[in-house]
Amino acid sequence: MRYNRRSQEQAEETRKVQLLMQIHQSQDEAYQHRRMEVVNLDFSDLDDFEENTTRDQFVKWAAMMSQWNILGLMLKMGFFDTEMLFEYLHACGPIVHWEKFKPIILEYRERNKWYSFCGGMEYLAEEMERYRDEQEEKLV
Repeated sequence: MRYNRRSQEQAEETRKVQLLMQIHQSQDEAYQHRRMEVVNLDFSDLDDFEENTTRDQFVKWAAMMSQWNILGLMLKMGFFDTEMLFEYLHACGPIVHWEKFKPIILEYRERNKWYSFCGGMEYLAEEMERYRDEQEEKLV
């Protein structure tokens, strides 16, 4: 019985490491360039964003939001624990992207009545902020 439980735990840990490595492999140099382009987009509101974002920029933005969204959903579903994801991401990516695009996402949700749009991304950013704050409190 203990052997089966230990074997299951090892399989679970292996699966988490494999998922993390797949994510890591997708974040190559080209990904980093796309990420920087997305975070440097300039807009005042959703209308400005839609009017002044090129198709190529929008595709890059949508891909980035989708990535944060799926990571948040995976975190929420227990595929990762918060500490592991925080240490891997250093929390900066999801928090920075959420803070920058939050007004656009919230307006998009309201305008289109799609209230779950980027919900996983929001969850991820909130969890990364919560964990970061907990770690900072331990240092004080």
